[in-house]
Amino acid sequence: MTAQKREILFFEDEFHSMVTEPLEPYLASLKVPVKFEAPTTNCWRGYQGTWKIENDRLFLTKLDAYVFGYRKVDINYLFPGEPVVFANWFTGEIRLQEGELLYYVHQGFESIYSYDLFLELENGKLLNTRLVGNVEEAMRRKKEDEDNQSIEDGPF
Repeated sequence: MTAQKREILFFEDEFHSMVTEPLEPYLASLKVPVKFEAPTTNCWRGYQGTWKIENDRLFLTKLDAYVFGYRKVDINYLFPGEPVVFANWFTGEIRLQEGELLYYVHQGFESIYSYDLFLELENGKLLNTRLVGNVEEAMRRKKEDEDNQSIEDGPF
């Protein structure tokens, strides 16, 4: 699988790349499923959302999506007449990968950056943030790759 296009979040006066898809719980809750089509292999979910946290609340501000026949649609496709939508359906953590790329994985959201910033939300409201350093994990994964390569190469 190809590394995937990330959702975008405007938070604390900066744009961040998310490795969380806050729209998924909303889509799963719909009585009539919405079927997006992947325009490229780096966006299997068929859409990219742009989000912001304002006054400790999560909002969807833009949607670039593709439906049957690769027809491009926007936020009005899901939320007619609403240019910005409060994401009250989202409860969980949003993960932002920050800093230097330490370990690249050409699959999903598996690459490792210097640190992850986790935003804990309940019903779209920001409750807490926490920062996790990833240098040790990246070093462990690199060593694991080297060890696996040595085994594959064998003694000859």
